[in-house]
Amino acid sequence: MKFAFSTLGCPDWPIERVVEAAVELGYDGVEIRGIKRAFDLSKAPEFSDQGIEATRDLFEKAGVPICSVDASASFCWPEVAKQKNAYDEAMAHVEIARKLGAPQVRVFGGNIPEGEPRERYASQLADWLRKLGDDAADKGILIAIETHDSWCRADQLMPVVQMAGSDNVRVLWDLMHPYIHGESMKEAADLFAGTLCHAHVKDYTGDEELTLLGEGVLPIEEAFKELKRIGFDGYVSLEWEKAWHEELADPEVAFPKAIEHMRELDRRTA
Repeated sequence: MKFAFSTLGCPDWPIERVVEAAVELGYDGVEIRGIKRAFDLSKAPEFSDQGIEATRDLFEKAGVPICSVDASASFCWPEVAKQKNAYDEAMAHVEIARKLGAPQVRVFGGNIPEGEPRERYASQLADWLRKLGDDAADKGILIAIETHDSWCRADQLMPVVQMAGSDNVRVLWDLMHPYIHGESMKEAADLFAGTLCHAHVKDYTGDEELTLLGEGVLPIEEAFKELKRIGFDGYVSLEWEKAWHEELADPEVAFPKAIEHMRELDRRTA
């Protein structure tokens, strides 16, 4: 496995500091989820037509791959206009990923409106994922749908992925979300085998407060064993949610501790 961090954990860092930290700490890659609190990358100067070549050069000269480009797009909207806007946002990030040489774009399923049937939105989401997968394939980019929102469990998400029927649509497994919704690491891994392209790791306390990696109750070592059992060889990316939770430790604290813990777990599960 390879290890990355998401820029969600360092929302105030300039792009140069992101690259420096990846090199200094020995991370294998970086997941781009906003820069300097610009979370729609199409609006960030670093990824504009004028700036994106310099950004790619910065990462390539440092030998740090960009392992994922993350969009906020989600598709469980009753309004067709909002669904189309989500598609446009996702495809704008697909173009950014292509120009950066990144392999994938992350999207969300979204929240099913209260009282609405899951089946309706499963079909709607599958239709959009199929279109996204086909259109992104033309640009050489995977679509990674994350275990999130109304689709946290593997047994909720996998039927949608199967319904989409696109080889270019894969799964991003946030290791925490299925688990706190009652699905074991083994149950999730069994369902995700063969479709997994990326994983997010974080940790939390018994009352579900986020905490430094290794200081919580999430069975991360078990998750690593399951990832290896199903033959996953992609990136496990630290998703330190500093951008959303200002009370969390700064990246200068969280990032070194996380890579040390992940490397140790990697050795123990070899």
